[in-house]
Amino acid sequence: MRTSLNDIRETERYLGNELPPEDKLVFEARLLTEPTLRANTFVQYRIRALIRLYHRKKMKDSIESIHQRMFNDPAEKTFALQVHQYFKPTT
Repeated sequence: MRTSLNDIRETERYLGNELPPEDKLVFEARLLTEPTLRANTFVQYRIRALIRLYHRKKMKDSIESIHQRMFNDPAEKTFALQVHQYFKPTT
């Protein structure tokens, strides 16, 4: 089990581009010779991508919520008018 945890940790460092060059070469050699490590690294890569997408969506939702509150809340009318003033076309 300990080897597996070490592999997970090392894979994270590899995927995060945090390994020193010599350790990166060793890890990449292991990827070529160890099918299980290669498969686990691929799965870990996909999990990282899904987590990034999830956090990106949460951030977009949060920004949209703030936008709706700032531009549609009657209490924030002055703020909305000030922002619109910045983007008003000049003639």
